[in-house]
Amino acid sequence: MRPTALAAAALMLLAGCSQTDSGTGASDAGVPPGTPLLSGYVLDPGIVPMKDVHVRVLDTNATATTDASGHYAFTDLPVDRVLLLVATKDGFTPLSKQVSVPTQSTVRLNFTMEPISSKTPFMQKLPQTLFIACQVATEVSGQNSTYDCSSGTGIESASRDQWEIAVGPDLAGVVLELAWTAQSPLESALSARLETLNLGQLNVILAEGVSTSPLRLTVPQATAQKYYTPGGVMKLTVRVDPNNDANEVAAGAGFAFEQQVDAFASLFYVAPPPPDYTITKA
Repeated sequence: MRPTALAAAALMLLAGCSQTDSGTGASDAGVPPGTPLLSGYVLDPGIVPMKDVHVRVLDTNATATTDASGHYAFTDLPVDRVLLLVATKDGFTPLSKQVSVPTQSTVRLNFTMEPISSKTPFMQKLPQTLFIACQVATEVSGQNSTYDCSSGTGIESASRDQWEIAVGPDLAGVVLELAWTAQSPLESALSARLETLNLGQLNVILAEGVSTSPLRLTVPQATAQKYYTPGGVMKLTVRVDPNNDANEVAAGAGFAFEQQVDAFASLFYVAPPPPDYTITKA
């Protein structure tokens, strides 16, 4: 075969649209029995034939599987009506195309399938040391409250017991763990709150809890994907527990000074954390 003929044949093979081959394998009486009415090739983006691709004609029982050359064929299909073909293969995005088979012609329909983009799961560990500079927990008329008694501006005092955590895209879960050695009975139990930041007028609480050391907060995959698909910032706030029994001492008031808290944030991307994950087992 001459080079020009080879080039023409390759262009016909790689065409990703339907082509009616009028007069090829057909006569005035129609297509001879046994001649494929609809056929074509399935290729990957590198123009490599794909084997074992399942091609199905919806609303019919017609199915075909490609051979080593990526070829498929149907010999018995409804004619003169729009048909919907779907090509599927594990690891590739399903692809569908419409075609109509004329009564006295054959049709070629090729597919180029794209692989499903895969992202590798990974985890990011972030440590942070926090300080409860000065907090007073009070109980008045049965109401428990915690107040900041640090000196300096509000920003300086807030920065000692808060942590703004930058989050990347595709967040799939968070495990946040806090550990400390209590300096007084009031500090034996701490409360922690993890919430959204800069996602609207009101921050949304992602997780919160009260516990003795260690304290563990988790953000499940559904919540992480709801608020942090494009990434963002979350804020952790640590306080002494206003319900601690030590508040009843000294007329219902207790103080905490320079309590160090070691915080560890494990950010899981693409895939959620194992249910029993902890920083000590990582």
